[in-house]
Amino acid sequence: METLQWENTWFKGGVSLIRELLRKILYISRLEDIELYLVGGFIRDLIQGENREALDIDFILKGENPNSFLQRITSELKGTLVVLDEKNKVYRVVVKIKELKKYLDFSVMQGNNLEEDLRGRDFTINSIAIKLGDYINKPLDKEIIIDPTGGIKDLEKGLIKEVSPRVFEEDPLRLLRGVRFCAQLNFDLEDKTKKNIIKNNSLIKVVSGERIREELWNILDEDNSYPWIYLLEEDLRILTRLFSDVENMRLTEQNFYHGENVWRHCLRTYRYMEKFINEPPFTKDLSLQLNKRLEEEIIPGRKRKHLLKLFALFHDAGKVSTQKTLDSGRTTFFGHEKAGVEIMEKIGKRLKLSSKEISVLMSLMKHHMRPLFLYMVKNLKPRTCYRFFRKVGRESPEVLFHSAVDFISKRKAKGQGEGEFNDYRRFLQQLLKKYFYEEERYVNPLPLVNGRDLMKDLNLKPSPALGYILDKISEAQAEGRVKNRKEAIQFASELAKGKNLEKRFGKIL
Repeated sequence: METLQWENTWFKGGVSLIRELLRKILYISRLEDIELYLVGGFIRDLIQGENREALDIDFILKGENPNSFLQRITSELKGTLVVLDEKNKVYRVVVKIKELKKYLDFSVMQGNNLEEDLRGRDFTINSIAIKLGDYINKPLDKEIIIDPTGGIKDLEKGLIKEVSPRVFEEDPLRLLRGVRFCAQLNFDLEDKTKKNIIKNNSLIKVVSGERIREELWNILDEDNSYPWIYLLEEDLRILTRLFSDVENMRLTEQNFYHGENVWRHCLRTYRYMEKFINEPPFTKDLSLQLNKRLEEEIIPGRKRKHLLKLFALFHDAGKVSTQKTLDSGRTTFFGHEKAGVEIMEKIGKRLKLSSKEISVLMSLMKHHMRPLFLYMVKNLKPRTCYRFFRKVGRESPEVLFHSAVDFISKRKAKGQGEGEFNDYRRFLQQLLKKYFYEEERYVNPLPLVNGRDLMKDLNLKPSPALGYILDKISEAQAEGRVKNRKEAIQFASELAKGKNLEKRFGKIL
């Protein structure tokens, strides 16, 4: 009998807490006359000798009364029961071990026996099972493995292979999930599986946005996801089926500044976005600040860096509708950032993102050209910096970060070296330093006065002019011309008496 060199998935203090948890589950299953089989990622990790923390464990459940078992296991483990799929009878019990959440997913056996269930799954590497009692009580060797589809061989070869040609028709989300497994395991798609995905790629359109988002986010979360995003579209044409804008971007050629069509440029930008997220091209202190910020969760499980990657893939989508050829023969895309805002909102809604996430994406789109325009003017006066941060707002660091990525992507497309990029990087660093280290001066100046102060001290009437004056005071603070309340009131008084203000807002005195 061949014994495999397997490791338990998570140890603390020399005791496998996961094994102890599984013992409890086995004990309860026997009391309820339920037969359980381990399946999925937990088994893959065992076979591959991975010593990863098991966050979720999948089970196949066989028995006359699964509901009674699920209620009891939830009660005994002090967990929470969630119905994942009522139709296919898939349930989740969320438990805590040492303050860490573990997800126990139970699917009621489909078909007449275990082999039928395994042959009805998506990919061969997910169709390997071990009876829970055997895992607990017997040596970990090949004798206890149930592998009717040859999943172990595909694990050894590093292949994602469909269990049958019907898998994508039965659940079109598997078109995307197969690539997600490639990304997470660094595997390749088996040739027939790849051809079948291409054949069935149009089916992805019927899948709900929530399910698509979860699979796509798992890919975006990988540090080296570019090859798999490339595979999704360039080989499989999945993104074209999900987002109609992709094909239009592919058909839109650009001017000499870029050297490639809109889609190819955005794909290249995604590649450098990921590279810069992993290794920011700025000073060490700024890189640490940016890393910390990009790891922020906008909502649980979804981070700023994920949105930046998604935005990079579509940042020039507005060029499709704004492309114009001048009499001189030059191609322009004036206002493409404004046209792109609506596209970004549409994509966010397709993926069922939160309103906060969609707002971030729209802000990135609206402002992503501002840093370059500022650089071309060669003007970084204090007032200019204050105005930039006031207009761009909370997403200023991400806009600056993206601008660095966009700039280098254009140069690389034309076969150019870093050259001017080094100058542009230094320019962006100046703005980033002001954002992170001089916030009170340039980003959020401390208010020296408010609207009531102006009305009381200067006898001003309630008017939109008050907001204008307060903004000008903040601008003067950034320039160092106003440092205290007295100077702020004096500055406001001079503004209020000016003819330009009266022309704009009418009499306010």
